[in-house]
Amino acid sequence: MHTKVRSWWERCLSGTETVGLAWVAAYGLPEDNDEVEGFRESRTGPDSNRQVRSWLERPQVQILHSGERHSEIFVDYLNQLGTAANLTTDAHLAALAQEYQAVLHTAD
Repeated sequence: MHTKVRSWWERCLSGTETVGLAWVAAYGLPEDNDEVEGFRESRTGPDSNRQVRSWLERPQVQILHSGERHSEIFVDYLNQLGTAANLTTDAHLAALAQEYQAVLHTAD
């Protein structure tokens, strides 16, 4: 699993296609993938900040911000799920993907 995540992420960072990140995902990558080389060092706040900044310095990487319809889309996803709790972040990321007409990648 971790090898696949690393390979995929390295392809994203070395490609030319736009890579959109939500803040929660950008900072979640280092924490969730501590066995992946390059993420292991990112366990502290300052180290995580340096790692995320290095990704954002790449021209194809951008932070996705909630748009005008975000709350409507987000709440609709939560209503469809019938819950929030542990699916709240997933609904937020799905709403961002819908707003940006993007493909959502997940290792969940």
